[in-house]
Amino acid sequence: MILRDAIHTRRAVRRFRPEPVPRETLLDLLDLANRAPSSFNLQPWHFVVVDASEQKKKLRRLALDQAHVEAAGAVVIFCADPAAWREHLKPTERQAMNSGVFGLEYAGRRSRYIRLYFDGGPLGLLGVLKLVGSSLVRLFRPLPHLPVLQRKRRALVREEVMLAVAQFMLAARTSGLDTCPVGAFDGGRIKRAFGIPRRMEVVLLVPVGYALEPDAQRQPRLPLAEKVHWNGWSVVEGRGEPRVSYDRHARIGGGQKERGRARR
Repeated sequence: MILRDAIHTRRAVRRFRPEPVPRETLLDLLDLANRAPSSFNLQPWHFVVVDASEQKKKLRRLALDQAHVEAAGAVVIFCADPAAWREHLKPTERQAMNSGVFGLEYAGRRSRYIRLYFDGGPLGLLGVLKLVGSSLVRLFRPLPHLPVLQRKRRALVREEVMLAVAQFMLAARTSGLDTCPVGAFDGGRIKRAFGIPRRMEVVLLVPVGYALEPDAQRQPRLPLAEKVHWNGWSVVEGRGEPRVSYDRHARIGGGQKERGRARR
């Protein structure tokens, strides 16, 4: 199956045939998921594969007793590591240098950028200073929000793990398998039950297997015309609110609140 067909036919399957998924197949799919993009190529994901019957039963209880968690051939617990900027910095650097992707000079710049971007320092005090300083700079020129606080890092790595999740689900579909993203679970209990380190974030569970009803109808999508906005936010006729343009000077001058002018 080609990728375009996989995108069009992928759906969330909740009824699976009681057939195991070969580990070789799962490893192939996870290799494709592992090739997802990430900030500085830090790859902040880990995959916990649950394919033993007793372990799937345990996971089902921690996922609010959702039957498809146990019924699928396997379940992948996608985890995010907020400390990947530190733990994966040197290993990814060595890999890139050994394969000739970049040299020593770029490696030094990359390391400095990563520490500037992520390092919050002892007790997060350096992160607070960075936030204050970046907020002042942002008044005068564009600047990204730095994930130097723990909650910011957790949010960022969760977003990046979702890229790996999407690749995994589409890769599974191209291989004749079906999946179902599951977001309702007790992450803390899952970490304790499966020995996942405390610093990790359990992002999503993805049951994967062979659909009991492979030709079931896929949920329709809202019209694309209602979601595409060319060269700025535009109002789809009959939907939405007028486009708003924010006055930069109203944002930064005299401590005034943002004011918007509606454009008809």
